[in-house]
Amino acid sequence: MTTDAAVASADRARGILAIVWGSSFVAALAIPFVLFAQGAIEADGLKPALENLSGMYAPHFGAILAYYFATKKRPRSAAMKRSTFFLALAISGLWNLAVFVFILPPLWGGGGLKDATSTAKDVVPYFAWVLGPVLGYFFAKAAG
Repeated sequence: MTTDAAVASADRARGILAIVWGSSFVAALAIPFVLFAQGAIEADGLKPALENLSGMYAPHFGAILAYYFATKKRPRSAAMKRSTFFLALAISGLWNLAVFVFILPPLWGGGGLKDATSTAKDVVPYFAWVLGPVLGYFFAKAAG
């Protein structure tokens, strides 16, 4: 196996593992968010669920994200540039979706806006460890 082929194979393996961890994290988060959106749980039940999930995933998925982005020192192909954009876009979309899960229900009579924004402010920051590095990497590379 040539060096380029070995690098490509290792990159592919890392990418697959990152996708498995990322999609598992999103799927795990979807459960309490869906339950909250359906009214099956209240904010006082949602917050600890998200705190626990964030705590479980942060050390592992956070390390994967940090390594995945920190090791991209080789010249970036067009495919790599697209993948970092789509990853930054997807995580940004999920972050904003999480905010809107909390602040939309008052439009339909589902509680008050003050409580909704307070819950969003309490819960959404648990996931800053995912959003920060991805956006930081994307914007630093886009500028450089």
